[in-house]
Amino acid sequence: GLPSVPIMAATLKRTESMLHASRLDAALQEFSQEVEDIYQALAQRAAEGHAKGADGARAHPTAYIENLVLSMTLPPGCLYVGHTNTDLDSVAGAVGAAELYDGRACLAQPPEQLNGEIMYGISYARTGKITEWTAKDIDAWRTAAALEVTKEEDVRTAGRSLKPFGAANRGSIAVFDDVFLSDNGRLPKVCMVDHSAPAQMVPSLKRKIMDEGDTSCLVGIIDHHALDEKISSKSPLFMDLRPWGSMSTILVHSFIRAGRTIPIDVARLLLCAILSDTVNLTSPTTTVADLHIVPLLVRFVGEKDHNKLAQNLFRAKTAWFVTLTPFEVVHADHKVFTTATADGTIDWGWATVEVNEPDRLLEQTEQLLLELCHMKQEEGLQLVFLSVVDLKRKRSDLLLCGEAEKSAAQAAFPNGKLFCSASRKAAYTEKGKAARACLAKLKIDLETCALDVGSVTSRKKEFKPMMDAALKTWKMPTETEDEDEDEEEVVLHVDTSISDQSIERDFKIVPAVAKLRRSVTAMRLVTRMKSMKSLATAQATAEKE
Repeated sequence: GLPSVPIMAATLKRTESMLHASRLDAALQEFSQEVEDIYQALAQRAAEGHAKGADGARAHPTAYIENLVLSMTLPPGCLYVGHTNTDLDSVAGAVGAAELYDGRACLAQPPEQLNGEIMYGISYARTGKITEWTAKDIDAWRTAAALEVTKEEDVRTAGRSLKPFGAANRGSIAVFDDVFLSDNGRLPKVCMVDHSAPAQMVPSLKRKIMDEGDTSCLVGIIDHHALDEKISSKSPLFMDLRPWGSMSTILVHSFIRAGRTIPIDVARLLLCAILSDTVNLTSPTTTVADLHIVPLLVRFVGEKDHNKLAQNLFRAKTAWFVTLTPFEVVHADHKVFTTATADGTIDWGWATVEVNEPDRLLEQTEQLLLELCHMKQEEGLQLVFLSVVDLKRKRSDLLLCGEAEKSAAQAAFPNGKLFCSASRKAAYTEKGKAARACLAKLKIDLETCALDVGSVTSRKKEFKPMMDAALKTWKMPTETEDEDEDEEEVVLHVDTSISDQSIERDFKIVPAVAKLRRSVTAMRLVTRMKSMKSLATAQATAEKE
């Protein structure tokens, strides 16, 4: 049989301070027994299904009603897709919703672009094995994904879908555009998961809904974030929005209410997603619902060590992050927000990196600051920040790419401490010297380019609300024009190889061309990306065959 559910102190963290030490063990044991009782009751209900007894009464009438209503909630065959810069909760949410509502899960981006935590979660969900990943495992996963061809694909779309979870007839997990923009003349119905903001929509869906104003394809939203105020529809939508720590928690609860059995691979993926989004139930976003659903899932899938699973999820994400170029780091998980002020609005961006070894990323401080400058200009933002979250120590540092960011960050986090996060090694390399020369032209002070904000870690629950509150009364610092500004052009050339991609970038700073609310005057970015070698190999092999 399955092992007993582990005793998890994290699940009672909210009440620990109110319990005496002598009572804590008893409380934990009582909670563990409750999980076991619930598991047995749910297992029995799933086994009995919706059968009627000898007297004609249903054994579980409420589950029958929930299941009946569930089947009419969303149309069969509906596409479920998460947000761009996708995360594990977004992917697992699409997979879980497709299983629950008889639809098809889609990816917001191709498999090789998924982050390491998603890769690890998918691998664990299929095998149930906990292993520690390195950068080599990340590369191996990318190669395998690029060569994977499902039954309804040909080699032209190899690497753009993954084998299905749960029901075998569910269809492969395809890139959304490959299905939504198919040429069969019929626009599929879509349910967005883990987001509602237009800025996070898959571009093709955003064009249809926001630009063209055609909302006929949108039939539902399942999310645990605030509903975006720009969203509206001409027809009623199915909406399941709950302020829980993970969208996957919502889906597990819906499975339970309807008396539906969760396939073990789907259950493992949902478990990984909740552990990820709640940082193993330690994030400020964690709710009582998450605290109770995780032990149930642990019992369902027979996982003996959820803490080790969470640690390896985070390590896989770290292993993935350190393989990225600075450009990819700042774009991996980046969101744009708008704050209303007395003088108008402020558009600002917040990129975040959550890793076990933040020092490995901060070694690239100079290049990361340059990328933030470019992002700010390219997207027309007034402010942009990068938070580097230490998952082990539960603390964060902010990278600040200018005086405006420094001023706003100090207003939002008055107890934060400015420091220099730049690597000493960079001062002795050609690339490091070039980067520092560019930063000097941009008047970015490396001695105060980072802010230690302490135990603040959650963008949704902490960073955004605190920044919103500060920006309502914050004023942009006044700049002075330097009439004798040197017109010399400074060039930073970076050629970085990552996995099977080669990225070549030239930064050129031409002073005194234009003022962008700071001393940033002009920046030109040239990006060239070579095609995936593994995909090309797959195509060549298929053509020969």
